[in-house]
Amino acid sequence: MGKLFPLAFAVVDAENDANWRWFLENLHTVVERTAPDFINPANVDNQLTFLSDRQKGLCEGVETLFPQSPHGFCILHLIRNFRIKFKHPALKNLLWKAAKATTKEDYDEAIANMKGIDPGSVICLQTHAPAEHWVEIYFPGKRYGHYTSNIAESLNSWLLQVRDLPILPMMEAIRHKMMELFEERRHREKDTALIVSTIAEKIQSAKVIRARQC
Repeated sequence: MGKLFPLAFAVVDAENDANWRWFLENLHTVVERTAPDFINPANVDNQLTFLSDRQKGLCEGVETLFPQSPHGFCILHLIRNFRIKFKHPALKNLLWKAAKATTKEDYDEAIANMKGIDPGSVICLQTHAPAEHWVEIYFPGKRYGHYTSNIAESLNSWLLQVRDLPILPMMEAIRHKMMELFEERRHREKDTALIVSTIAEKIQSAKVIRARQC
C-alpha cells in the first residue's frame, strides 16, 4: 500500500512499438506462469491495472496482450500534452475536476465548462484520450488512488544517474539500488501481524477518526 516494488527492467535502443511489444510479451509470460488469475480475472479484485504516460507503442501493446486489464493514463502527462494546444489556464483545473469526478453530474459539469471556454478542447480530449482511461467514474477497474505515475518518478530520477553507464555496470548499479531499497524498508517496517507497522498505524488512525464521527 503506497509502496513501490520494482518488478522488471529492460535495456533497449529506443522506446518504440517493437520494444514495448517485446517487453510486454515477456511480462505476459511471467504473469501467466506465476499469477494466471491476473490474465483472465474472475472479478475486479484480480484485475491487473496499468498506469502509464502513454508512451508510443505502450497503449497498443497493453490492449493486445492484456485485454482484460484496465489501462489508466497519467493525468499530469495528459495535461502536459493538452496544454501544448490549449493555453487557457482554467482548462487545466477543469480537466482535473473531470478526471476525479465520482458522479456523472460532476463530470458533465466540468466538460460543459470546458466547452464554454473552448469547444475544440473537449473534441480533442475525447478523440485522443477516451474517458475510460482517465476519468474516475468511467474507469473499469481500480486506480488505488493513483491518478499520476508520480509513484515511479523517484526511481526514474535516480536511474537518470546511471543510464549513461555501460550496460553491465548500469545493471549492477540498479541491483545495488534495489538491495539498498529493500534493506532500508525491512529495517523501517517490522511486521506486526499480516501487515507492516506503518500501515497498521494508518488503519488504526482511520478507525479512530471514523469512530469519532459516529
